Amino acid sequence: MKRIIFCLLAALLACAALAAQGTTVIAPALQPTADTTAETQQNVRRVPNTTGESPKIDAGEIAILDPDTNEWIIEPDPWPTTNRTLADLYMEGDWICMTLMTLCLVTMLFAAWKAPNWIKELGKLALLTGTFYMMFGVYSIFDLVQSSGIDISFPILCSGFRVALIAPMYGMIIYGVSLILRIALQPRI
Repeated sequence: MKRIIFCLLAALLACAALAAQGTTVIAPALQPTADTTAETQQNVRRVPNTTGESPKIDAGEIAILDPDTNEWIIEPDPWPTTNRTLADLYMEGDWICMTLMTLCLVTMLFAAWKAPNWIKELGKLALLTGTFYMMFGVYSIFDLVQSSGIDISFPILCSGFRVALIAPMYGMIIYGVSLILRIALQPRI
């Protein structure tokens, strides 16, 4: 019965990963045009600086104090927060790698019940899997940059590194859970 439950749980996790699979499109960086420059100039407000008071700003705006004119410049936030779900991070981190690490987590939770000596090793396996996939991702980034022969913009390169770091962070979380489980299951003094 335990094996059937484990197989059903593993199949459910694999199906969830496949169902969440999506397509990622990398769009080129937008170059400012005369239209967008005029549009941003209309969205900028100037507020006189009164000593000791901050200007009132709305959500999605930033205020910068101009030292030359002693005015607050209030403009739209150029870095709006993105609402990423866990499924988005799961898919960005390569669903194969994330599924393998999730299987390590599930196996580790079952090992806490049946074979407590395996907990730390399964956590290390998840950490190793995440580190391997990070190295593979960074290698792929460098291979693409070298083989294409074109200059890659820094934001696109940073987004590649951000995606490459998702898997090892997930592996570290699983390793931390394994250490906590191991501490909880050790015999008390």
